[in-house]
Amino acid sequence: MFDRNVIAALRTVLTRDGVAKALEASEGLSRRGFEVAKTLGASMNPFLGANLSQPPAPETDDPDQWEAYREERFGWAHSCGEFSDNDFGTIRLLAQSGARGSFQQLVQYLNAPGTVLDVRGNLVPIRHGFREGMTPEEVFARVNGARKGLAQVMSEMEEMARDVASTGYGVLARARRSRRPGIVFARAAAGGETDPLTDVDSRLFVGLPAKG
Repeated sequence: MFDRNVIAALRTVLTRDGVAKALEASEGLSRRGFEVAKTLGASMNPFLGANLSQPPAPETDDPDQWEAYREERFGWAHSCGEFSDNDFGTIRLLAQSGARGSFQQLVQYLNAPGTVLDVRGNLVPIRHGFREGMTPEEVFARVNGARKGLAQVMSEMEEMARDVASTGYGVLARARRSRRPGIVFARAAAGGETDPLTDVDSRLFVGLPAKG
């Protein structure tokens, strides 16, 4: 996923040069990322960290113990092994330096992420990491957080779309800027208003070429 700096740069391209150029830049960045990843010389194997002796997990479901365990395991992962170790060291160096992925994701891959708030509002301990595979109960417990994360992403995307929305005064332009586009369309229909599709963004939105 792109970080905020890249998103800001793409937003600038979108505003200045239009949708086609923004998509072209995005695809170019994606291809470049894959090229760099292939030449990086390190990849994550499915048994990453299997040879490491990790701190023992709590035997109870007490949320406080699992949160303490999460912090303990995070500190352990920061300091365990040598960077030259082929099992975990190289990937740890990449994550801690910020060159590839995040260290938080790496720790969750190795072991349990602590506790999550399920749909009933209960704190549920997650005992397994991505490497082992989670139980159905653990996956269901994580749904609540996953849905909130998706909602946040969608909200940010909608906000970004409003930021770069057309400044035109046609029906489509006004609807794209509105938080309630249905009202804009309803009022336009009631008044017999049609959209001349003169601004570029509205034309592209309905699948027409930028220039008529």
